Amino acid sequence: MNAERIRLDPEERKARIRAAARSVFAANGYNATGLVEVAEHADVSKGLVYHYYAAGRPELYVAVMDELYDELLAALAPATRAQVTLERKVALFIDALFDFFEHNRDALGLLFRDAYGSGEALVIERAQQAQLGVAGELGKLVAQTGAPGSATLVITAGTVGFLFEAADLLLRRHVDADTAKAACLAFVTGGFAAFRPPTG
Repeated sequence: MNAERIRLDPEERKARIRAAARSVFAANGYNATGLVEVAEHADVSKGLVYHYYAAGRPELYVAVMDELYDELLAALAPATRAQVTLERKVALFIDALFDFFEHNRDALGLLFRDAYGSGEALVIERAQQAQLGVAGELGKLVAQTGAPGSATLVITAGTVGFLFEAADLLLRRHVDADTAKAACLAFVTGGFAAFRPPTG
């Protein structure tokens, strides 16, 4: 183990610790996870975990959240940039969101569910920021309807909450992917339609 520690550069060590933390947090939840378990899973010392994450568990959890959030935004980006109709962009956005959570089954819990239940101000604040960030991506689509800024914020915040609930139902196998995506598409496009300028 010592030889391997010498070979790893600091960024590789941090990446190893984050990967271990993600796995342990996902398995046990925030409140039932200690840094000893993370260190053991990463095959490093607890002191090394504190070396990179001096504020301890909240800082490490936020680092895991930030990595997941970046991955989620990268997955959503093609939908918001696609040169297609608004309705198709919405469908692509919903597909990308659900596909991300299906392929990263711990992400919804780590980013939002468990984060809000952590009781840690830093973690909860980051979960709120992440949710607003996803809402901002959706807001790029809402803006195309001509909705005013204040309405866009309300629409996107509420819609993202709805989408997360639908994703949770899907992950818990209460609904299938096609049903969840179709219901969300109908909900979102129906809401968008109310803000479209009248034609004719």
